[in-house]
Amino acid sequence: RGHPPPAPVGVQIPLALHQPLLVGVDRVDVLQRHAGQGHQAVLHLHLALPHHVVVVLGQQIVDLPDGAGGAVLNGENGIVGLSPLQGGEHVGEPGAASALHPLAEEAHGGLLAVTARLPLIDYPGGGHRRAGVGQGLGIGRAARVLGPLPHQLALLAAGIMFLPFIIYEKGNFFFFGDFNVQQIPFYRMAHDAMRSGEVLWNSYTDLGANFIASYSFYLLFSPFFWLTLPFPSEMVPYLMAPLLMLKTACMALTSYFYIRRFVRTDEYAIIGSLCYAFSGFATYNIFFNHFHEAMVFFPLLLIGVEELVQNRRRGVFALAVAVNCIVNYWFFIGEVVFVVLYVFLRMTDRSWGMTVKRFCAVALESVLGLCLAMVVLLPSVLAIMGNPRTTSDNLLYGWNFWIYSTVQRIPQILQTLFFPPELPSRPNFFPDGGAKWSSLSAWLPLFGVSGTAAFLLAARRSWLKKLLFTCLFMALVPGLNSAFILFNNSYYARWFYMPVLLMCLATATALERRDI
Repeated sequence: RGHPPPAPVGVQIPLALHQPLLVGVDRVDVLQRHAGQGHQAVLHLHLALPHHVVVVLGQQIVDLPDGAGGAVLNGENGIVGLSPLQGGEHVGEPGAASALHPLAEEAHGGLLAVTARLPLIDYPGGGHRRAGVGQGLGIGRAARVLGPLPHQLALLAAGIMFLPFIIYEKGNFFFFGDFNVQQIPFYRMAHDAMRSGEVLWNSYTDLGANFIASYSFYLLFSPFFWLTLPFPSEMVPYLMAPLLMLKTACMALTSYFYIRRFVRTDEYAIIGSLCYAFSGFATYNIFFNHFHEAMVFFPLLLIGVEELVQNRRRGVFALAVAVNCIVNYWFFIGEVVFVVLYVFLRMTDRSWGMTVKRFCAVALESVLGLCLAMVVLLPSVLAIMGNPRTTSDNLLYGWNFWIYSTVQRIPQILQTLFFPPELPSRPNFFPDGGAKWSSLSAWLPLFGVSGTAAFLLAARRSWLKKLLFTCLFMALVPGLNSAFILFNNSYYARWFYMPVLLMCLATATALERRDI
């Protein structure tokens, strides 16, 4: 109190308010237009210079007495403006709306002020949940905020991890088993075939095989493989470690864009993205390095769904469907199952904005994306139709659908939430669990399952909570777990990277929220 009223947006004055303004915040799932029907938030204008306070967006401002905190929010001297959503009108001074900072963010059920570095809003108590709104920054806007930080951090950390092995092996990176006898030879053989133009039939695979159908699962349509083509053949083995580092950086980047939609600050989104890039699943599958492509591109599927439903941005989801299917059709099967679950459980959040029209748009873009990928999917499917693993004799039936055949399987699944991954061929905790080579790991670095557990305990009615518990239940039931591989009776947990991404989101949310 005692300070002059704040200046209009874009005009700098030397004094800032030292008393917080009490403003109204609409409910999470309902847009209210009348005063007194929202939750409360405290806007601390003293945390930044007045010219940094750009705009407060929402649908309703609680009536305040003149002079509260040194400002009047009645349109005469106010810097606060209502967003024109749902027919609202700006109540700030004329022309203020045109001066919005590019970081100003529209959010259902929330009021947000933007500064260069500092968050200005406190959400007291647990009544208002910012997480779960999902309205966050768009891809382009997030890129302007982000700069190179998440993927540079991931690239640096991955370099530190791999560099000692590279030095020891004089430029190479060797692991063991299939990585040495399949991944590296496959890369070099496919590299040479592409450079020589022998792209239809390959005589070096078994007794001869369809080149496209045989290697579309491993590497052929991976953009990381294509980066090797300008290099000579003898350089390919030396590129394996740099490509693993690059994939790790890309995992951090794409997961950042997804997580950032649900958290208020970059810092927590970066933490979540690094947890994803260095998760137990990612570390385990260095052995199967082509699994990392699925981890890189999967977050784009969820971003595409969010963009289509919330922002009505058409084409992003269809393109994400096509890219994921082209990069690896086998992982795409599990991603389809997961996205269906995601959409239906995400719909339980009324603020998401799903309507019949938008649901049809999601279905249509799914089909369009699949059609775009058919040039790769069709020959790959035709090639594996005669494989014995795809016959009806390999499906789960009877009690095997409901109960695992080994008593160690369920505790082994739960163990992976709490401990880093073991070598694929040498499990120690449960050596008779029958899950060698199955990619069974859901561990997050530094936090383990603690961040996820904290979120689940604090969240009441959250679509994320429902989806995480659904994933856990499906993992513990053999038949539901096998839904991600078309109900094959072989045990695989190679879909775990999808709930791992949600665990990273839950962890980032738990770290950010003061009431957890």
